[in-house]
Amino acid sequence: MAYDGFKKLRAVRDRGILTVSFDNPPVNVYDRQVASDLGRAIDEFEADSAARVLILRSDLPGWFMAHMDIPWRISDGWPTAEEAALFAPLTERIRTMPKVSIAVIEGRCGGFGMELTLSCDMRFAALETAIFNQLEVGVGSVAATGNQRIARLCGRMRAMEIILGADDFDAATAEKYALINRALPVAQLGAFVDRLARRVASWLPEVVVAAKASALRAESHTDPAGDIRADFDNPALRLARSTIEVKKRFLAIGGQTVEGESRLGDLIAELGVAPQ
Repeated sequence: MAYDGFKKLRAVRDRGILTVSFDNPPVNVYDRQVASDLGRAIDEFEADSAARVLILRSDLPGWFMAHMDIPWRISDGWPTAEEAALFAPLTERIRTMPKVSIAVIEGRCGGFGMELTLSCDMRFAALETAIFNQLEVGVGSVAATGNQRIARLCGRMRAMEIILGADDFDAATAEKYALINRALPVAQLGAFVDRLARRVASWLPEVVVAAKASALRAESHTDPAGDIRADFDNPALRLARSTIEVKKRFLAIGGQTVEGESRLGDLIAELGVAPQ
């Protein structure tokens, strides 16, 4: 596999490990081009028999992935069926594919960025610099996959805090809430993930596939895919003009700028539509 021709990410395979690094300044939003690039990278990774482990990370200092591109959602409203395949179905492919995925979060990770990491088999974050935020409710949306994954990982009580609060929380909290495997010091994070990925890539692939399939079966007593579809295809939100207006206000007060996104929890609070 060549893994080239991408515009907003870099994909490099070193033996059995494919590292995909996002690079979409200023804040790594998930826009049409990133979606297209990532979809193709996943296609190639799945078809590459020599690639066994996928690592998702960022080349943009301070950011993993901010969230979905808000102007994209404003201009197009609810995604078309083709575009929708680059949201929930893409994350579900990562979650269920017979290969291993690891997310490395060293900066801000919000909205779809969180949903993408939560679809990975393992997640590791920088203790000093990683910040998480599931912002969708604050900007008039329901997360394409995040609500379901967060609730299953950390329970209803903590999920409500994260989803309805739409506020920033650090890597130590994410570890405590079971949203990530570990929060590690920046100086240790890269070496730890590299060692782990190389160990996994060295095992018999058929055994790794069987072990992952076993773990997936253990959580299949519910219907995560069906619940995600129900969230994603909500006619009340699909038709609501107010959800577009709040997204426009988000952009007007600094959304998708470095200054605004760096204080995302406070920025989301300024969008409140109810009387204070």
